[in-house]
Amino acid sequence: MQIPIRIKKEAGQKNQPISKPSNSIQNDSALLNYKRKVRFKIWLLLILIIIEGGLLAFLFLMKPVNPYQALIPTQTVSTIYFNQSLLAGLANSLKENQYNWPPLISFNQDLERFFNQADLKIGELQPLFEDQMALILLPKTDGIPIRWVLIATKRVDEGEFGFFLDQTEKKLKQNFNLVAEVYRQTDITTIKPLNQGYQNFYFAHLKNLFLLSNDAQALKDTVDKVLK
Repeated sequence: MQIPIRIKKEAGQKNQPISKPSNSIQNDSALLNYKRKVRFKIWLLLILIIIEGGLLAFLFLMKPVNPYQALIPTQTVSTIYFNQSLLAGLANSLKENQYNWPPLISFNQDLERFFNQADLKIGELQPLFEDQMALILLPKTDGIPIRWVLIATKRVDEGEFGFFLDQTEKKLKQNFNLVAEVYRQTDITTIKPLNQGYQNFYFAHLKNLFLLSNDAQALKDTVDKVLK
């Protein structure tokens, strides 16, 4: 037979909380500090992401991806951006690297033939334009296997550029017929070779841009884009 034993508490004695061992308290404190550091790093990372996203959005909205981006038509096959200082060595570079993409080869041949017939040197043009240029390649049409538009930004003022253009047209008239046309208050000049079998070239300059093309409609479409 078991006899229950009761222990009588002394007067005023209360239930005392069970204290944790000191090493358990230290572990809890370390865990709390760790969580605080993790939260701080997460917030810092979020703030940095927001700042970086804001900067990227600002740069994208305030500065166009390329100064010629808005002038590129929707039917463009390809757009090539390059520094005009490289234009003079384009033919040699294509040959050395055995680069045979037909559109670029065709453009280079057109430009080389034009400069030879016009007795022009690319080096004469370089001081007139900013370094960056754009070459827009467009789908072919009847009679023109590869259509292209070359876009350049003028570096000099209108007076100096107009003087150079007058001198250049005098040279061109030795081997070409020049036919002027006004399109949307913009002078478009057709350069017709005296020798049959060679294609025409077209150029215009408006605002701070100079446009050269082997297709009249492509040039006019680009003029429309500039005037928008």
